[in-house]
Amino acid sequence: MISSDGNFDVYRFQSLLFTAAVGGALFVGGISQLSSFTVPQNILGILGLSQVVYIAGKLVSPSSASQLNAVLTDLRTAEAEFREAVFNASSTSGPPASPAAMTLQAAIDRAGAAAYAKYLEKAKGAAKLFTDFAGRAVDRPKLEPSLGST
Repeated sequence: MISSDGNFDVYRFQSLLFTAAVGGALFVGGISQLSSFTVPQNILGILGLSQVVYIAGKLVSPSSASQLNAVLTDLRTAEAEFREAVFNASSTSGPPASPAAMTLQAAIDRAGAAAYAKYLEKAKGAAKLFTDFAGRAVDRPKLEPSLGST
């Protein structure tokens, strides 16, 4: 009765109630009436309506996992663009000795504050969505871009 995101799922609860009602009716009727047992039409109608509402709800609401996947793909693209801006920018002090030795501040200086702000905005959005989806907070240092070579 609890959905994957930890919330109460009314559709699963309805399914449980209908299953219990039919199971209870079978139990009360006993084995002797098993061959003649029928589910009343009003129960079948309510069950059918419940399933239609469930399917319509699933079609209308986007999947949290697919939404998170799309946001993370967008974040990876923004990180690649930031790294490209870092390593393709001209610097007055010349190219860095190695990308791994570059500090974040040096990378921001080379790419520009606007490029970093664009990346960081997407990283914060992805972190919030991940926290909402998984229930685990993302530490601020883990939002920083990777400065590995492109």
